Amino acid sequence: MTRVWSPIRRRSPSQVGTNCTPIHTSVTGFDGRISFDTSKPDGAPRKLLDVTRLSSLGWTASTSLREGIEQTYSWFLANRHNLRGT
Repeated sequence: MTRVWSPIRRRSPSQVGTNCTPIHTSVTGFDGRISFDTSKPDGAPRKLLDVTRLSSLGWTASTSLREGIEQTYSWFLANRHNLRGT
């Protein structure tokens, strides 16, 4: 019997806009100017995922978006010397 696995995207059911720039700049301490080329398409204004399948398995998000970005950036700072191209 062959099992077919499909990916389960993990994200809390709260809506997250595609523009996370304020969170990223706050976490990284960036205080420069950010400009967007408004003549280019920027994708969907929001992306919602159905987490019904995950919820039915008993999973709930334990990390907020901001916490996840903070943890990822901290990991990057601690490990950037091990990354290729740095």
